[in-house]
Amino acid sequence: MRKTVVFYTFLFLFLPTLVLGEGMVKVIYFVPSDRTVQWAVPQKLDTQIKKVQTLFADQLEANGYDRKTFTLETDDMNMDTLVVHFVQGQYVDSHYHEDTLKKIEDEIKTRFDIETDVYIVVVDVSTERIDGNCGIGRFEGGPVLVPASGECVEDDYGIALIAHELGHAFNLVHDFRSDTYFMSYGFDRTVFSACAASLLNVNPFFNNVGNPTNTSATIEMLTPLTYPANVENWVSRFTVSDSDGIYQVQFEHTDTVHGSTLSDCKKLDNVQTATVEFILPPDMTSVNRLSIWIRVVDQNGYVTTKEFILEATEEVETTDTSEIITYLTLSYNSPDSLVPINSRNEWDSWLGHIWEKTPDGQVSKKPPYYITHPYVDVWENWFYAHAESRFVYDISKKEYTRFECLFYIAHPCSTITKTASMEFIGIADGIEIYNSSVLSGVAEKLKNRHQISFDIPAGTQMLEIHITEALNEGNCDHFVIGNPRLFSIGTETDTITETIDTDRTETYLTLNYHYPDALVPTNIRSEWHGWDAGVWEKTPNGILSKPSKGFMDPALSQQFYDTWDHFFYSHAISKIVYDLSGGNYARFETRFDMPNPCGSIASVELIVFADDVEIYNSGKLVGRDTRNIPISFEIPENTATLTISVTDAGDGNGCDHFIFGNAYLIHREMPESITDGNTDVNKDGVVNVIDLVIVAIRYGEIIVGDQYPNPDVNRDGIVDINDIILVTQDMPAVGSAPSHLGDMDWDQAYRVLPDAVVDEGIAVLDSLFGFTIPTKTLLLPNYPNPFNPETWIPYQLATPSDVYISIYAADGLLLRTLDLGHQQEGIYKHRNKAAHWDGRNQNGEPVSSGVYYYSLTADKFTATRKMFIRK
Repeated sequence: MRKTVVFYTFLFLFLPTLVLGEGMVKVIYFVPSDRTVQWAVPQKLDTQIKKVQTLFADQLEANGYDRKTFTLETDDMNMDTLVVHFVQGQYVDSHYHEDTLKKIEDEIKTRFDIETDVYIVVVDVSTERIDGNCGIGRFEGGPVLVPASGECVEDDYGIALIAHELGHAFNLVHDFRSDTYFMSYGFDRTVFSACAASLLNVNPFFNNVGNPTNTSATIEMLTPLTYPANVENWVSRFTVSDSDGIYQVQFEHTDTVHGSTLSDCKKLDNVQTATVEFILPPDMTSVNRLSIWIRVVDQNGYVTTKEFILEATEEVETTDTSEIITYLTLSYNSPDSLVPINSRNEWDSWLGHIWEKTPDGQVSKKPPYYITHPYVDVWENWFYAHAESRFVYDISKKEYTRFECLFYIAHPCSTITKTASMEFIGIADGIEIYNSSVLSGVAEKLKNRHQISFDIPAGTQMLEIHITEALNEGNCDHFVIGNPRLFSIGTETDTITETIDTDRTETYLTLNYHYPDALVPTNIRSEWHGWDAGVWEKTPNGILSKPSKGFMDPALSQQFYDTWDHFFYSHAISKIVYDLSGGNYARFETRFDMPNPCGSIASVELIVFADDVEIYNSGKLVGRDTRNIPISFEIPENTATLTISVTDAGDGNGCDHFIFGNAYLIHREMPESITDGNTDVNKDGVVNVIDLVIVAIRYGEIIVGDQYPNPDVNRDGIVDINDIILVTQDMPAVGSAPSHLGDMDWDQAYRVLPDAVVDEGIAVLDSLFGFTIPTKTLLLPNYPNPFNPETWIPYQLATPSDVYISIYAADGLLLRTLDLGHQQEGIYKHRNKAAHWDGRNQNGEPVSSGVYYYSLTADKFTATRKMFIRK
């Protein structure tokens, strides 16, 4: 049952000669059904949000306007008492880890007027993130979502975050012209730009304007929709009209780093028509295609926006695309990345912890005493440690030419007695090839970022990155290595240097081995282990990550480690989720070991779920009896998600270390393809849906003699239901009369036959059997993948549902939501039925190359898959 409770706090807010707006900002504390309420949160909210309210007033006054701000909901009996509404979510914590804004918006909109008021929703999730970000704010009225706890909402950074997301609700767009602007992603955000303050001055939430009528502005571009490539000072000209009076015109454009940014604005004096000019920054004309937005703000603060897509008049010269990038990481083992080969204890000499964002956008949990840095969401991948540190990479498999990274001093200290100082040293086969000299921390945080780049000698086998403590014996020597890359010359196919056996009959289950013959978890890393030591793994290609402090001495289980091709070591309570929808698996096999039995203390329970249905339970496993025991169980056919849960069996986690050795999924045996016989109607060597469609579209016809293709399978002179049944009996994974052929791969037929032919065949089969209703709702692989610039996202529905497809960047940022409306049960695989994504974000901007995620929400079903844009 959902609850609404009102918390009251009693902090006095003094805003001299303050003007309050007519709209209201209200606060909700949202707690998932399985989370414990943090009773200190309302008091913290009262303090922070009132500071934000004062901040807006200060900024308007500093820009020469009246001291005004938004109105907070307060108690009718005591105007100094902030009202905080408590809402208990309908679902458990993990439900809100993805697509958080939409899910929470759907729950609160039936009880709160989110169309009239702006709601700050403080969400108590274990990730301490909103869709992988510190916060999300819906444009033009909210709601605004921020986490209830964690580094994102600490101290001044939390105040800046709330101001940033509220800015979106008040119609402010991103502005990356200065890292000090609240509407940027800068770490030292302290001011609103003059453009932002000007817009806030007329925003309805800052003014008592009643309910004036609003007429949308008209915006026309006078200059061509083209620009010369690489031109400087290119001028674009527009005519704008608004009968309500024009107050401001803003110019926003594509930004190659952040997506889009405000570039300029012009304040007008209540005119109804004007011609305005803006200059496109020089770096923007170095791309072949870009979007610009003109935003007209009227005297009442209402905004009209129009997008224009511009193209270069000649092809922009690009850099050599034959240069291949390899990521340097700590744990992301894949064909296009490297991991260190030296002991993990050498990576961080202080606490032995690491904090990392991997190239797939996953951010590990921040260890204690590490400090939030401003590039968490900005850099594609990074790792954080403490000097002294050594990272050794085997680079012998490819000829690398150059190394590049960004280096950030995360805790500069910058005092006389304690100042961070480090040296970045690059070593090739034992010979120093680069030395940054001493890099010291300074008070201005943005000056603690350094660009590192050096060439790599030909034939280098081992590359070592050594971060020394330089002058200060390790004081404050926290550092972040951002976007570390090795560059090599070759073709795209050179990026995969290891041969994958495509005839394998098993698939590896791993944690960090991102290869075609393996699966990695789809849930967040912090759920893989119940202890701060993290995980330890030997991957199938033989790379052994060294254990963190706290793991057992490898010698205790050496006799097992040496016999396993791969393993991963963790600690209960643990949940590991794998997406099986891309394969056909029959059985799970592993060796399970408890390396720290503690006599009779350690005990765990292994529980496995297939699509949320329990299919295996080990019962209580006691440490002394659980050494390298075999575990095996069958996997139901068509399982989409496999969840492996290791509980503490009620013993409070004592000594509950565990290892999965040689964890495999065994592939389901498929019947041999039929290469002869009448059921192979098109004689392509296999009986499949193509043959079924060919028979269906000829249903009822009289067949005389032999012909190609011949739909009269039993050669009785007529195409009837018996021919259809004969084909389905010989089709793999069907083997009987039609029942649930809705689960079949109809797209296989669409790829070979004309669309109209397949549609007609399905219609005939529907009329005969009505069997194209799937037995389960599934999100299917997009096609093509990789793609450029567009792709289709197929799915199937077992029940009628409201359907949404959400597109996310690798860092979890929601880029686009495709609202597909209410749809009936059925198969949505072909291009005229599947969801279509044009490779653009919500603002119409084309996204860059890289990894993206798409999520299907249909009723209570959610699923997520990965896709790649390659430009």
